[in-house]
Amino acid sequence: MVGAILDGRKTMMRRVVKPQPEMEMDGEILPDGTGGYGWAPVLPPWSKWPYQIGDRLWVRETFTSTKDRKTVLYREDDLFRDMPKGDLGRDWNWTSPRFMPRWASRITFEITNVRVERLGEITEEDAEKEGANSEFECDVTTFCGGGKIPESTYKLGFKHLWNKINGKRGYGWDVNPWVWVIEFKRV
Repeated sequence: MVGAILDGRKTMMRRVVKPQPEMEMDGEILPDGTGGYGWAPVLPPWSKWPYQIGDRLWVRETFTSTKDRKTVLYREDDLFRDMPKGDLGRDWNWTSPRFMPRWASRITFEITNVRVERLGEITEEDAEKEGANSEFECDVTTFCGGGKIPESTYKLGFKHLWNKINGKRGYGWDVNPWVWVIEFKRV
């Protein structure tokens, strides 16, 4: 999603609330960031909101650098995006985002709003702010039978992206976990 952040298409992210609230009916009314109020789960007493408005976070991405740290290259840049892994030459090796140090990061963002909601409550507008691509879902008989092609939606694109990232961890779309909704601006 680095490309979506760089393009300005991604201004929101969702992260799974851990631990998940156990009782469905426990909740309270909290400000929702729009001047209104919304329902949110009561988190266990040992929980705290890990994200606060005004916090600054940095983005990790695949990169490489010279030993003296004077030159840093990023895999997501247009020049390198489609290049096979070994084509930089023996002095340049791509490093996983997991190992990116803070000094090498080029993207910092500031949190402008935080709220808690169920994953399935995402709106079409929010799915677009997540940087998802618009997708449509249909089967072969729709095309072969001359049926109407369904409307493309960002929400469906976000659903597929979410399942790709979080499905294997037990937090797939069908589980409908509680998530932190974090809005941000790039600084």
